[in-house]
This record gives sequence, C-alpha cells and structure tokens, in this order.
Amino acid sequence: MRVRPARLSDVAAIRGCYLRSWRAAYAGHLAPDVIDAAIEKRRGFDWACGIGAHNSIVLVAPGAGSAVRGVLQVDERPPSPRVGPEVTMLYVDPEAWGTGVARDLLAGGVSWAAHRGHREVRLRVVEEHGRARRFYEREGWREAADLDPDRNDWARLLWYRLVLDPQGEIAPDDPAR
Repeated sequence: MRVRPARLSDVAAIRGCYLRSWRAAYAGHLAPDVIDAAIEKRRGFDWACGIGAHNSIVLVAPGAGSAVRGVLQVDERPPSPRVGPEVTMLYVDPEAWGTGVARDLLAGGVSWAAHRGHREVRLRVVEEHGRARRFYEREGWREAADLDPDRNDWARLLWYRLVLDPQGEIAPDDPAR
C-alpha cells in the first residue's frame, strides 16, 4: 500500500473519508441524531492547518482518482496538556477497513516520529472501540496504564503507547514485545 504526505488539494477528499469513518465508528455507540450533529461540527475541521504545519504530518492513502482511502495525522505538539508526539487522527474509509490501509498509514506516521528523534508515540482510543484497540495491539501498541484515561464528549479514551528505537522499530526493551 502506498501512502504519501497530504496536499492541500486533498482536503475535500480527506474530509469525506474522515466523516464516513467517524460515522461508521460511532454507529451503534451513539444515537443517529447525535452522530448527525457531531458530523456537522466536525465538517469544519481545518485539515489544511495540519498539512502546512512544521510540527505535524498528515499522510493519506490515495484511492482511485482524487479519492482518499485513509488519513493519519501525527502532531509533535498536540493540544496542551497532552504530550507529543501523538497520533491525533487515524481514519480509514469503511470500504477500506481490513485492507492494510490503517497499518500502512500508522507505519508511516511512526517512521516520521522516529526519524525526528522521538522514542515513543502515543494515541488515544475510545475504550468501547474494540476493533480499533485490537488493531493497535496487533501493531505493537500497548495501553499506557500510567496515563489517566481521558474523555471526549461521549466516551472514555484510553492512552496507548509505542516505544521506538531510532530506526522506527519497536524497541527491544519494550515490554510490549
């Protein structure tokens, strides 16, 4: 699977992918009217800001034509009081779930963080999203029990961590191995 840095011309396709993924991820967890209201709020997310930032990377998995099958953002300086680097967004179009898109995007983001000298990467995941949690655990991420859970508007968020060596691999002394 090929991933690449996002371009400003990708913003509309990224937005569509993000919103389809968000809707599918929360279906069954939230009432449809709550999902619809949240989608409208999220429609205005400023992807261009992350694409142009020095302290973050936005990667896409391109699809046919101008389509985007998945998007990932890693921020070295996420919103305070969180500590970076952090995978702040990983969304895959539901039609591409299970195809390796998420794995490739995550590997690209981890590699970016490692090449910038970071020794670990964090992310937050909705506690009830078992599919996402199993995916991260298969990829070597472990729940960070030393970090207090967080919350979004609807759910408890658990912290996950991946310890890296300078080449972007899971560190040999990481207990996750």
